[in-house]
Order: sequence, then C-alpha cells, then structure tokens
Amino acid sequence: MTPPLPRREGSMTHEDLRKAAVRWLTNTKRCSVVLSEMVTAAWETPDAIGWRAGGSILVECKVSRSDFLRNKDKSTLTGERGMGCERFFLVPEGLISESDMEIYPGYGLLWHLGDRISQVCQATRRETNQSSEILMLVSALRRIKTREFLTIVPDTGDVSDCAFELSSIP
Repeated sequence: MTPPLPRREGSMTHEDLRKAAVRWLTNTKRCSVVLSEMVTAAWETPDAIGWRAGGSILVECKVSRSDFLRNKDKSTLTGERGMGCERFFLVPEGLISESDMEIYPGYGLLWHLGDRISQVCQATRRETNQSSEILMLVSALRRIKTREFLTIVPDTGDVSDCAFELSSIP
C-alpha cells in the first residue's frame, strides 16, 4: 500500500471539508438533524445532509477541480434521484468560481475560508427525492435501535462546539 502524500500546510482534506459542512448545516443553517456520509440503500451518499422546517440541504465536498468536474455525470443531479431541496458544493476558497457553477444549474457554492464558510452563490430550491430522504432517516433511526446513536441538535442551547454525526457505540 502506498503511504499518503504529506499534507501541505493550509491544504484542505475531504474530511476537513466534511466536518466543516456538518458544522455549517448545524450552526449556520440551523438544521435540527444532520447526517454525514451515511451509507444506505438510497441512490446517493451525501457528504452531509441536514433537515430543518424548510426542507433538506445537501452539501457535497470537493477538494480538487477534477473531482468537481467529474460530478456532472451523476444521475442524482436531477430531482428524480437526488436528495436535498437545496444542494451546495463546498470547496477550498477559490478552487471553483461562480462562473464554473453553470454546469450545475441550481447548485449553490460555498468556500471554506479556514475558520468560516462563505456562501458565494445561493442554491435554487428544487424538487427532491423524498423517498430516498425518508429511507436515509429511517435507516438512521433503525441504527439507534441496533446500538448506534444519532445526536440531534437540541431546540435550545449552544451548539457551536457539538458534532452531530451518526456513529457507533463501542
């Protein structure tokens, strides 16, 4: 097995972006339930997806331009299979420009700026695959029953330092 390349100072990993997406959905977008990279029988496995009263918000994290461009052929770009009433790409600052988003109509763009996330362009609300979203939520609830847990954002209190992810209890 080839060892991973050394990480350059200041470079972002997919994991860094994924964790930032969870925090953004939880704290900025005020999603009460956030799941991250949860594998289910649904058509897609979003890097992060959150739900709030206004619907669902999906975030795909990209650390390279080639990965961003490769995404355009996915069948989940349409409402038929895709989750998320709003869909965003989260990338390191400047990796993707607003003009690059023309190949993903309706998607929003987020830049990771180190200590915060900046919304470069807003996502357009769209029809979502509700059956896939329900499948994912039911799977999360089923995992609670099978000795795994799901942390849900409380209705009150400071959530700035909390992580809200599905994980297993040892």
